[in-house]
Amino acid sequence: MKLSKDYKYNILCEDKLTHCFIRRFLISQGVNARKINALPLPAAGCGEQYVRAQYPKQLSFLRSNSYVSNVLVVAIDADFNTCIERQKQLDEACGEAGVDIRTAKDKLLLFVPKRNIETWIKHFDGEDVDEEHDYAHFLNGHESDCYNSAAKMAEEFSKTTFTSELSSLKFAYQEYIRLIKLIS
Repeated sequence: MKLSKDYKYNILCEDKLTHCFIRRFLISQGVNARKINALPLPAAGCGEQYVRAQYPKQLSFLRSNSYVSNVLVVAIDADFNTCIERQKQLDEACGEAGVDIRTAKDKLLLFVPKRNIETWIKHFDGEDVDEEHDYAHFLNGHESDCYNSAAKMAEEFSKTTFTSELSSLKFAYQEYIRLIKLIS
């Protein structure tokens, strides 16, 4: 099971490292790099707040261009929240912006790494991690160091079953399967 190569993928995320990880994940799924569009990253301030503010606009844009084969990939750190709590916050942002909340028909892939993307990177690098410790900034500015981890996640998600002790990866896999069924 892999993502469709016939779609364009728009990435909304908090930071450059997350963008690099998601982009490499998509490429490892067989998506042509020219079909991946990076939405602007926050210029300053809190990345999580930026994603919450942009989410309703991007969801509305996705729906208004439903005739175009677009997928919105949203990555937002869970920080101290659960994946479901972060998803509810995105729904609340939609409500505040007057946009209908996400439906089962929306071609959207939501990744909510707990606490941050570094947890997933370290996990797929084979390190023993949990979702309570903060592994931020271990790459020292070398975003390309996440490429192998992203490729490993793409490989694992392509299998018919995926198991992990990390709740945020279980949530991500469910999101992935939901999208595969929607766009296949």
